Amino acid sequence: MNESADFTKIAVKKSVAKDAYAYLLAPSSYQRVLGDLQLVAKLGGRNDSVAFVIRDKAGKLLREIPAVAENNLAKAVLSKAEVSSLGAQIASVEVMVGGGLSDKVPVLLNMAAPAENPLLVDDFDNYYGDNGLLGGAYNANTGSGCTVVPKLSGEKHGGTNGLAFQYSINKGGYAGIVKSLKNVNWSGCRGLQFWLKPDGMGQKLIILPFDSFKGKNGGRLEPANIKHFGIYCNTVGEKTVDSVMYFDDIQAVK
Repeated sequence: MNESADFTKIAVKKSVAKDAYAYLLAPSSYQRVLGDLQLVAKLGGRNDSVAFVIRDKAGKLLREIPAVAENNLAKAVLSKAEVSSLGAQIASVEVMVGGGLSDKVPVLLNMAAPAENPLLVDDFDNYYGDNGLLGGAYNANTGSGCTVVPKLSGEKHGGTNGLAFQYSINKGGYAGIVKSLKNVNWSGCRGLQFWLKPDGMGQKLIILPFDSFKGKNGGRLEPANIKHFGIYCNTVGEKTVDSVMYFDDIQAVK
């Protein structure tokens, strides 16, 4: 087959396999830690000289905890008192093998989950200024050649942060972000309210009445069983659009 490259002539660079490595099993990424912090890593190769390290957002060392290695697992525990002494912050848990970093995950230390409000979609104040945490709450959905990047922003209606909906869409394209709402009940509400600063225009507080919603392909809105909320943008005309809009205080209102 002339279309395929001759793999026998491909140059291959040899390197020594890593003789020791590890990856974290616990904690999970962005886990909230309010009590003891259980530290577990899966080991590969040699299992000597393993330790867990906790650093703050700037990379400053907060704690180093020696690990006990057995049966290809490294384990340690940071007590609730020690966790509490670190205060409320987003930190990094790292596993070190032979003095080198092998794996790391972000965690939320001493940060309780916000109280649930079934009518609130998002006020963007519970991400502690961390775009990674925001990105974990929203899934992006785009057409071919289109992009969307949700970011926290100082453009807001209230509180500490709003949402910057930064998007690029081409002819016939679309871009959106979607948040799961876990079947919340909006029956008895009249519509959806949010603050919007659109492209190149003044800020607005908008209410969209539920009775004005038009479903795609014959679908209809069921306020008693809301599963997802999405923000989408599509092109009108021939030009590619690369811009940003700002949102805040998105909620159902009675």
